[in-house]
Amino acid sequence: MGTSADALCCLCPAPFKQFLDSVVSMKFDEEPDYARLISIFDAILSPNPAIRPILTEGAVKVGMARCF
Repeated sequence: MGTSADALCCLCPAPFKQFLDSVVSMKFDEEPDYARLISIFDAILSPNPAIRPILTEGAVKVGMARCF
């Protein structure tokens, strides 16, 4: 926590810092908005989900499963 997001992400594309800022600012019991967090990286990933290096469509389902 003592290291700033700027220092941690200084050599990374901008979405990494935005993601880190979003996650660090969350409350302990706050439910993550997985779709929004994943969408932060859309600018640096291919728009075609079939060729993404990591499949993300299941992440939203995991987050939704916790609501039931």
